[in-house]
Amino acid sequence: VCKGYLHTKHCERGEACTFLHLKGEERKVYLASFLQTRGDARQASAQQQGFSVHSPDVVAKRRRAQVLAAWLVQTFGKERLNQGSGVLDVAGG
Repeated sequence: VCKGYLHTKHCERGEACTFLHLKGEERKVYLASFLQTRGDARQASAQQQGFSVHSPDVVAKRRRAQVLAAWLVQTFGKERLNQGSGVLDVAGG
């Protein structure tokens, strides 16, 4: 199944595309199933890593913040991060 066509009803490859272009109700049913399966897989993966996707839970948000902070320190190092001034607000909401 062509993922581009599945999501947008348009395929960049047009007639040259080797994947199936589902139409009408069949496309809607397949898309709903695809999105549900993908969402379930993402949720399971997130839970295995210790946090939950789109969870309003404070603990889950704290865990995501810890993961981001650890990545920043590992990628850039504490010294470099402490050189600047100000605050980095990622999706502060």
